[in-house]
Amino acid sequence: MAYLTTVSGRLLPVDPAYTTLAAQDPTQAETMCPVCGGRFPFRIRRWTLERMIRGWHFDKIRDTGFHFCETPICPIVYFHNGEGLYFALEDLQVPVGIKRLEAPIPVCYCKGVDEQTILYEIVVKRCCDSIKDIQA
Repeated sequence: MAYLTTVSGRLLPVDPAYTTLAAQDPTQAETMCPVCGGRFPFRIRRWTLERMIRGWHFDKIRDTGFHFCETPICPIVYFHNGEGLYFALEDLQVPVGIKRLEAPIPVCYCKGVDEQTILYEIVVKRCCDSIKDIQA
């Protein structure tokens, strides 16, 4: 079994499907998380990485080429297969909502809103009855 090393030195097993695809067609493997094998075509902006990644890893951030792994149970959050750069949960300065399985689950980092706050507003205070109310 092959392993990769995250930016903080954690060893994680590589999905065999990724290993096979990377050997056959590296371009296709660019968007595939090497740990869970999920495909995530959308690229992440440098701006996002700068706000999420712990400061001592800033030198590893690139302008292009990073993808976000959306698989909830996968420890990889951001990956750049071309550069061999992998940010795991412990490399971030804030929790990622989709990766968080217990409360508080963040919804909006800028406003500091979590899932429990939204549910409280809807169920207890009964103040929201549309998506616009929730966004406000």
